[in-house]
Amino acid sequence: MKADYTGTRLGGYEVGRQIGSGATASVYQARELATGRDVAIKILQAHLTDQPGFQERFASESRFGKGFEHPAILPVFDVGDAEGVPFIAMAYLPAGSLADRIRGQPALSFGAQLAILERIASGLDHAHGQGVIHRDLKPENVLFDADGNAYLADFGVARHTTLHALRMTAENAIVGTPTYLSPEQITGEPVGPGADLYAFGVIAYEMLAGAPPFTGTSVMALMLAHVEAEPPRRKLSAGVYDVLSRMMSKRPEDRYASAQEFVRALRAASGPMAPEPVPPPGAQPRKPDAFTRERPSMPRPGPSSGATVLGRIRELATTWWESRTLRTPVEVPARATAARYTIHRLATGDTLGSYRLERRLDNGDRTRVYEALDVRRERHVAIKVIGTQDAEGEQAARFRREAQLLGRLHHAHIVPFFDYDSVDDISYIVMPLLPGRSLETRITREGRLALPFVTALVKQIAGALDYLHGENIIHRDLKPNNLVFDEHDNIYLADLGIAKILNDAENVALTMVGQAIGTPYYMPPEQWLGGQITPATDQYALGCIVYRLLTGELPFQGETTYTMMLRHVRDDPPTLSSRRQDLPNSLDAVLARALAKESSDRFPSAGAFSEAFQHAAQYEHEASAQLRGSGHVFISYSRADGDYAYRLADRIRAAGCDVWIDSRLEPADSWWRVIVDAVEGCAAFVSIMSPTALESKWVEREILLADRHNKPAFPLLLGGEPFPIYVGTQYLDVRAGTLPPDPFFSRLAQVVGKRDPAARATPEDSVA
Repeated sequence: MKADYTGTRLGGYEVGRQIGSGATASVYQARELATGRDVAIKILQAHLTDQPGFQERFASESRFGKGFEHPAILPVFDVGDAEGVPFIAMAYLPAGSLADRIRGQPALSFGAQLAILERIASGLDHAHGQGVIHRDLKPENVLFDADGNAYLADFGVARHTTLHALRMTAENAIVGTPTYLSPEQITGEPVGPGADLYAFGVIAYEMLAGAPPFTGTSVMALMLAHVEAEPPRRKLSAGVYDVLSRMMSKRPEDRYASAQEFVRALRAASGPMAPEPVPPPGAQPRKPDAFTRERPSMPRPGPSSGATVLGRIRELATTWWESRTLRTPVEVPARATAARYTIHRLATGDTLGSYRLERRLDNGDRTRVYEALDVRRERHVAIKVIGTQDAEGEQAARFRREAQLLGRLHHAHIVPFFDYDSVDDISYIVMPLLPGRSLETRITREGRLALPFVTALVKQIAGALDYLHGENIIHRDLKPNNLVFDEHDNIYLADLGIAKILNDAENVALTMVGQAIGTPYYMPPEQWLGGQITPATDQYALGCIVYRLLTGELPFQGETTYTMMLRHVRDDPPTLSSRRQDLPNSLDAVLARALAKESSDRFPSAGAFSEAFQHAAQYEHEASAQLRGSGHVFISYSRADGDYAYRLADRIRAAGCDVWIDSRLEPADSWWRVIVDAVEGCAAFVSIMSPTALESKWVEREILLADRHNKPAFPLLLGGEPFPIYVGTQYLDVRAGTLPPDPFFSRLAQVVGKRDPAARATPEDSVA
């Protein structure tokens, strides 16, 4: 599919200039060949045509549009598919949107405002009567014809109240535009016609008061205000304010029953309190701009008092909406869409310069990472690519900045940089191929990790962060997916695509004011609320990562993005020791400081956090050493060796020791948590080595887990060769199928703090 259809022919339409572009579709002025009339053609963006969810959403708009016959709803003339290009033909309205008129000069008269609201209300109530909820009602979606008649448009995210087919919207995703979102949309509650009525009340407020009721430096701050704050009075009369406040009630049942009832109440409440503005002599009405769907600039914040979170929220202005994190409709330049689409041409076997792509390593949509062969140097590398058809596109600029950053950074725990180049509108960065995969993969595979291992990781990551911060760079998106291992379990910091360079003019240009960039699970309050980004931002993310490494769970979770934001901003996480009994209270205090709500209350640096963490971990190690001598014996074995494992367990019990043994070789994933607890709690680890055990992924995981926890190992060779991990370690050869001699069990009993009543200890026969 093309990126630009200007001058082409789609079905019976000749496509003219592009008049609007959004995240999912572009709009063109076109001429219908059969009638000669002008129409607006809406075309799904090229990179979304192979995604069923977006195709269904696009199709739903055409169904809803064609099903409406109302003078205040934008007519849909035709729906077609021309050689794989889906499009919708609608009435062409040249007189702009309600957003143009609200923010234009001179201001609309009160009578004109009510007339517009009455017409929109009739169309909205008609849609609700047909069982359709708009879900994205805003001034940009109210268009005008040449005679000044208003039309309700853009049902692209509408839903039918009786359909369950709306699973095209991702679960827990927030659909709508932040300034006009209803509380129930934000908190994830069921959405009905009341959501549209709330948005309609916000539009009316904006028209009458001259500004939206709620603003914020980030979309999260704005959403918090919608849920909790009351709209300010501004210069509205008491009667008008009361009507608007009822329409914007937090609970849908407290709002007016219909849009038309609301407008009638508004007209009745206005009375003489709303004088018509008198234009100056000779003033000419402002001619509306041409039809456009670009996002308008938002008004700047006004002064406010109050030191609370809500007080700060009211001071702020919304200029941002992050589509990747929140999955809401966002207007983006068409050039950025074209840039993202370019990389779709790549496939394994293609070449970029001297690099041949062999397999794709990630599932991203903005960039892609491949394993590739460097033909000239005969080595395997990792290549990160992005389409840069538009050299001025934001993503291309970020990618170029990442290459520049990597090129100047030299640290033992930051992914090295090999090469950067562009070929056929595709830019790429070449880095080492690290075989250890990401920390996210390690957590997913093994669950919570041993404290000594985590301590080593924290030290390495903190060192890399302090180096970055010394270079005036803040990562801003620290998470397990951006931390990768080499074959020796050394960890490396990767992905500086959204890093912030302090006091850098180009970086400021790449990030809009108030833009909250990051991954919700690891974002500190200041990122959610659009506050100042400092090195303490990365420290908070590292604290969240450490919490997950030790407990297997995130410190803050939520059913929706909004609830997750609230917990990061307001709540304290459960302590480490409450989720993992073998960790001391000293670690609780360290994590609590790293996760402090105010950045100034955190450690002065990531390195200081690491030092405090190591000190607390060392205390735990010494304490656990004193307690060693109590616990059970864990037997690791394969199903084929079950009979021998049971005989061995009976003999160990006879020696006075508790035994943990599992009769299943291939336990389900849900069993892994039980196994982890059993290994971590054991006092001795017995490994039955055999060819089938060597092939078992579960035996391998158990051995690695015991090794990381420094559990005393007692290997027994039942068949085959010793496992590589035990090379150089003393083991007993029981390939004849006999049980070990008595000294083996005496040594076990000694390690777990028991006395073997039947065995005679012989030191020279003990197993190390």
